[in-house]
Amino acid sequence: MLDKKNIILTMIGQHRILQKDLNLAMETFTEDTKNKILIIDAALRKFKGDLIEHLNLENGILYTELMREMKEKGEDTTNTENFINEMKKIGDAVIEFLEKYSDEEKIGEHIKELPGELKDIISVLDIRIESEELGVYSYWS
Repeated sequence: MLDKKNIILTMIGQHRILQKDLNLAMETFTEDTKNKILIIDAALRKFKGDLIEHLNLENGILYTELMREMKEKGEDTTNTENFINEMKKIGDAVIEFLEKYSDEEKIGEHIKELPGELKDIISVLDIRIESEELGVYSYWS
């Protein structure tokens, strides 16, 4: 049996790290720094690594176990499946963003677009986090 409380606490902690990673990249735009592209690249690379770790836990364990438990209890999983699919779409959009800005050269090529897109990604991520923490996480625990 999985320790549900521990998994949820771990995932919430991962959420805060993901938010911190992206906020670091965003803060770079308000600072007058010579290494802006280097700092953004490092922040996005860290975010990507943290995100992959989080998604592996979420998709590989949490959602899988949640669906298994719901089905064992004979519960209707339609809404939960739709929610999970929407969360996966958001994850795909974030990965697409990270591919666009995957290295210093690409960041430099699109530096004018990056702040707006990063702001959008932060907003989408915050919505996803809130939805998970108030929805699926509370239901599962």
